[in-house]
Amino acid sequence: MPQLSTRINHIYQKVEHLREAHRKLRAEYLDIVTERDNLRKKTEQQQQKIQELENKLKLMKLSRSSALSQEDNKELRNNLEDIIQEIDRCINMLND
Repeated sequence: MPQLSTRINHIYQKVEHLREAHRKLRAEYLDIVTERDNLRKKTEQQQQKIQELENKLKLMKLSRSSALSQEDNKELRNNLEDIIQEIDRCINMLND
């Protein structure tokens, strides 16, 4: 009988040890799941931020290209005005 009682106590201690190990592993698992969820949210937020920045970059490029084309248009008008004046002078010279 004392041997049986010792064995039962030994088994009980092993069961308690396993239960404690299970509790610790469960807590670690829940921490890891929480961390994973937080990382997923952070990744989604960063993806959204990247998309916003890409859109801003596109808008900046568009505004920059339209600003350049306005400058080009102004320069082109000035050149055309110079050419028209030159043509007018030539016509006047031919008429005289």
